[in-house]
Formats: sequence, C-alpha cells, structure tokens
Amino acid sequence: MDRTDLCYLPAVRMAAAIRARELSPVEIFDAVAERIEALEPRVNAFAALDLDAARGAARAAEAAAAARG
Repeated sequence: MDRTDLCYLPAVRMAAAIRARELSPVEIFDAVAERIEALEPRVNAFAALDLDAARGAARAAEAAAAARG
C-alpha cells in the first residue's frame, strides 16, 4: 500500500491496522500530512493547520498503542 492509499482507508480499518501493528499512527499521520501539504495550496480547505501539534498527537497515540502491547 502506498502513502496515498493510506489517506483513503476508512478509520475502522486504520484502527484495526494499528492494533495489528500493520501501521503506526505516525505513519498514517505522515501520509495524510504529505497529502495536505501537496493539495492545500490549491484547495485552501483549512483556516488553520497545526501539523506539529498533530504530529505530537500521533506520536502520543503510537506510544499508547505500544504500551497496550
């Protein structure tokens, strides 16, 4: 699966892949952030965007998933 495909996965599939350790929250975030950065200049969909905070949240989610074993 390429990075663009990750952007179109349903949330329930993403959650299952995270639980199965097939994907990480950071990996998914990076794919989505890359897509946002590529398209945002053309679509102008966001009034405010804080990718640094979102990346931090993805890292926290990854740590929580790892702690659950």
